[in-house]
Amino acid sequence: MDHELQFDSEHRILLVAFRNDVTEASYLAGFSAALAFLKTTPAEGVILDFSDIRDFGLSSSFVRMIADLPEVTTKPRVVVAPQKVVFGMVRMFQLLRESNATSYPALVESMPEALKLLGFDSLAFAPVTPGTFKAGSSNAP
Repeated sequence: MDHELQFDSEHRILLVAFRNDVTEASYLAGFSAALAFLKTTPAEGVILDFSDIRDFGLSSSFVRMIADLPEVTTKPRVVVAPQKVVFGMVRMFQLLRESNATSYPALVESMPEALKLLGFDSLAFAPVTPGTFKAGSSNAP
C-alpha cells in the first residue's frame, strides 16, 4: 500500500504517511481514506508525511486541482516534505490555496518539526485498519 493511516487517540492527531511512489491515484486514495476517517472520528490535527517516498509524481495541474477542493478540516494541518520537489509542490499548493481557503497546511522538512508545530514532543500513533471505521460513527479506534 502506498499510504498508511495512523492515529494518536489520546491527542487526536491523524497521520497520513505516504510510501514508495506517490502518483495522482495513490495520493487520491490516501486523501479519500483520510477523509473517510475524519468523517467518523474527530481529530485535532492532521499530518501528511512524505518522508518515506521514492518518487513524487504529482503534476502541477493536479496540485492546482486539489488546491481548489473544499477544505477537509479547519484543524491544524502539517505537511512533512524533506525532498525539494515535494516541498516546492506543497509550497505551490499553499500559494494557490491562499486565495480560496480560510487556512492551509503548514510546511516543514521533518517529523520532529511537525510535532513541535502542533505542540508535542512525541505522539503514540497506532495504525488505523481500513474498514474499522464506519460513516456516521463517532467512535475512535
